[in-house]
Amino acid sequence: MIQIAAFTGVRIVALPDVKARIESGEVSIGVYLAGVSIAVGLLNAACMTA
Repeated sequence: MIQIAAFTGVRIVALPDVKARIESGEVSIGVYLAGVSIAVGLLNAACMTA
């Protein structure tokens, strides 16, 4: 749930044209989104192990 919210936030705030950029074959945007997803996942996992 948190990762979906993070993706939506990045898509609305930072990269409004993310879909078109992925479809045009830009690898860097995919790497950026993967990094955001991993970072949010690690933060989420750290919050659960208290």
